[in-house]
Amino acid sequence: MRQLQILSNTFHALQNERGFAMLYLRENTTQYKQEMLGYFAKSDLNIKQLKLDIAQQQNSNKMDLEQKKLAQTIEESLKKLKTKRLTLLQFESKSGAVFDLYSYHLISPMIQLMTHLILKIKNTHPSAISAYCFFLQWKEKVGLERSIIMRGLTKENSNKNECIEHIKVLINEQQYYKKSFLSLATIEQKSFIKTIYQTPDIDTLHTIHQQLTTLGKSDILDKMGAKDWFALISKKINKLHNIEEKLRITLEGNHQLSKHKINTPSTSERLAYRITLFKICLSIR
Repeated sequence: MRQLQILSNTFHALQNERGFAMLYLRENTTQYKQEMLGYFAKSDLNIKQLKLDIAQQQNSNKMDLEQKKLAQTIEESLKKLKTKRLTLLQFESKSGAVFDLYSYHLISPMIQLMTHLILKIKNTHPSAISAYCFFLQWKEKVGLERSIIMRGLTKENSNKNECIEHIKVLINEQQYYKKSFLSLATIEQKSFIKTIYQTPDIDTLHTIHQQLTTLGKSDILDKMGAKDWFALISKKINKLHNIEEKLRITLEGNHQLSKHKINTPSTSERLAYRITLFKICLSIR
């Protein structure tokens, strides 16, 4: 469970760093340099722990072949991140290249590695495992929305319509992963989600989604500055991270998953869910 926690915290920190990097590049001013450095520092604290944990797991031969490949991808991408940050600060990096490094070469393999680790947790019902994996996907789709709107919905962007279409797809994907999570989650896991809807900020985001989906634009979003948008959606992402921490605890074998006793899955059931989770992994590549 400690490995999952380290990966989860690093995943979240890099999501935040990616989002603010898009803000920094969009605004194209050193006004936000100190804040950007602050996000680097927060990520580095988690990255340091992650590197130590990967080294420990490798030295003790606790990783299977697929996990080793994912760990290697993450380590190589972290080296690239160090260089990319320097060019980012000087506005010498294109937002697309920065976005891709965070999204596809760091966050995606981290989610896949988390999925592999989850399968090794003993005495956990597969529905709870799958629900957790769908939740990770939901959280990342919200993170992508934050970054893509920051990057794409600028007045000077000639591809604004393409960005809107991309956001519509992301909104649909969020709904899909949210519904998939709720369809498999235990009673206790479902109860955690209620907290996310106890704030007016979520209502504002919901209205923005409705406007973008039906009208192809949002007057609320148009009136927002980039920093305001970042702050608004970050509240949701931070809440999702807090919920994810609670969900992770429900994966432990000695935790009561629901009001009803859940039998330990058989080998065949476990195999069936391995196939399901493999498909989830493919969806994030």
